[in-house]
This record gives sequence, C-alpha cells and structure tokens, in this order.
Amino acid sequence: MNILEIIKKISFFNHLNNDQIDLIISISRVAKHHKKSILYHENFTNKNLLFLVKGLVEIYKIDKFNNKEPLADYKKQPVI
Repeated sequence: MNILEIIKKISFFNHLNNDQIDLIISISRVAKHHKKSILYHENFTNKNLLFLVKGLVEIYKIDKFNNKEPLADYKKQPVI
C-alpha cells in the first residue's frame, strides 16, 4: 500500500485538497516496526506524528519494581 492510499483511508486528512495531500505525501514515509519495538519513552520529545495502519500499539509505564503497568491498547480500526 502506498502513502496516497493510506492517507485516503485516514479521516483526519479528508478535508485536504490535492495540493495539501501532495505536501503531506512529500514529507511522509511508511515505517514498519518489529513486534515489541519501543516507539516512545516517557519525557521524550518527538517531532513526528504516527498513524497506525496495521497492528497493535500498547501503552504502558514501568513501575519502580520494573513491572509493566498497562495504560491502553490501540488496534488499527477500519476507519482511522
């Protein structure tokens, strides 16, 4: 699936005209992450915006005993 196909499926971009979509495409990339990859850490500043196209994202924090405390799970939905 190419970036244009992905963008057309994300309702967040529905109001954009073709020039705006072309701009988004020019600064976008599709990234595949391995299972168990860490995308963000607490207090980490990132300038990227991620959209889940396929898979599952788990959000959790690590307690003082190094245990995972689940906060949320996000699955790719048919209408993002």
